[in-house]
Order: sequence, then structure tokens, then C-alpha cells
Amino acid sequence: MGINSPTWNPNEKEIDKILKVNSKRELFIVGQIIIERILDKVLERKFLIPPKILDDPRFPMQMKMELVKESEVIRKDVRENIARINSIRNAYGHRINPSEKSVKNWLIQLHYLKTPPKVKPDSFGKYRICVKQTFNELRKMSKKKN
Repeated sequence: MGINSPTWNPNEKEIDKILKVNSKRELFIVGQIIIERILDKVLERKFLIPPKILDDPRFPMQMKMELVKESEVIRKDVRENIARINSIRNAYGHRINPSEKSVKNWLIQLHYLKTPPKVKPDSFGKYRICVKQTFNELRKMSKKKN
């Protein structure tokens, strides 16, 4: 997240508040930041990567994604959520008008990691739920010993 930037360690209460935004672009960018920050904790604990390296901008999210994809340390459904959340963020972070069809497909493909809600939420509600569930799964991993 940058050598000189302060380390932010999101918690569950903050996540609910942060994900209550009105802009799609902001929602997708902050959702991915939440996942990246907790993923850093997993990489630190499970892969023994020092925080100094994880905070270095030369160690981008793409490199973190390669570690996640090539290992079986993280469950497949969680890995897939991380990848889709990152893909959605990339679409909104790098394009003025991202492909709505691609974004919709990624949203549909997100996994509920617990029992799906009884009332089907809209795609943004599903995104919020999946970010929070993915965060919680990664948080559990970041606390477990190797």
C-alpha cells in the first residue's frame, strides 16, 4: 500500500461503515482495499513475507494474486472471490467506462462463503456481503499459526 503510508488494519465494524457508499466506483475500490489489507496479513503469516516488502509499491497486488493462485493455502472459493473483487476494482480503477457486462459477470460469479441470504440482494448488496465474508475468512487465516 506504499512505503510511507500508514498501515490500516480494518475490522468488521469499520467494514460495514466503509462499504456504505453511494458510488459504484468507490464501493468497488474500497472493497478491494479491504481485501488487500487483510490479504497482506495472510501473506505475512502464511508465506512469511515481511510487512516491509508487502508495503513496497514494487510488490503490487498482481504479485500477491499470483501467490494466492499458485498456492492451496487459501480455499478455492475464497481465492476466486479475491480474484473477482480485484478484477472489478481494476475495471473501475483503470477505465472511465468499464464494461458493465464484465462487471456484472464477476458480480454473479462471487461466492457466498456462508449460507446465502434468504432475500436475494441486488448485485451491490451481494458484493458487500461477499467482501465481508471474504474478509472474515482471510482474517481467520491471518490469526492461525502455520
